[in-house]
Amino acid sequence: MELAVGTSLVVISMKSFAGLAGHLGHVSIDWPIVLAVTATAVAGSFLGGKLAGKIPPATLRKGFGVFIIVMAIVVLGKELLA
Repeated sequence: MELAVGTSLVVISMKSFAGLAGHLGHVSIDWPIVLAVTATAVAGSFLGGKLAGKIPPATLRKGFGVFIIVMAIVVLGKELLA
């Protein structure tokens, strides 16, 4: 499972980089925001790695499920109000 997750993340990263490279000449990018989001994501990955070993897997699954439901409600709300 760990190998599959790692492989999937590498493929996602490569596809994301290819998409970025293809759009760089056609769109303007707000680099300060990109760098801030990237730095936050890197810091969050390190923090998540440390917390993951201390939180039971069932709790992580439930928390992730709640997060997905909340985000779905937010996105749906924005679409309905737009």
